[in-house]
Amino acid sequence: MDALRIERLCWSLPLGGFLAVLVAGLVVPDPTGTLWVAGALSACLVTVPFSFWFLARFESPDATAGDLTVQWTALFTVVVSLNALLNAVGVGGFANNLVSFGGGYAAASRARRWNPLRRRGGASA
Repeated sequence: MDALRIERLCWSLPLGGFLAVLVAGLVVPDPTGTLWVAGALSACLVTVPFSFWFLARFESPDATAGDLTVQWTALFTVVVSLNALLNAVGVGGFANNLVSFGGGYAAASRARRWNPLRRRGGASA
């Protein structure tokens, strides 16, 4: 198992868990019961392999280990920071979400150059 596959697996678990919570919220509308937890756990059986496939399918052919981590970290950091900053100055609603996710997408699409493994010449796995 190479470093890219391990990284994909590590990111597919939280992504699949997030998708499972969304699916359970749609299927079982009462989030306080044990039926909702059982729905989320059973949805994980579908969403985790789907997220692994999604991450494998849409990575670039020249991807190296660490690219996915750098991209997701840049996306989350920029989205949360811009959202908090815009809320602090009184911009909310759709404009806040649009600017936050637009900035996060722009940062994530350029984040591969920040990968320290790419600058050193690759991962040793």
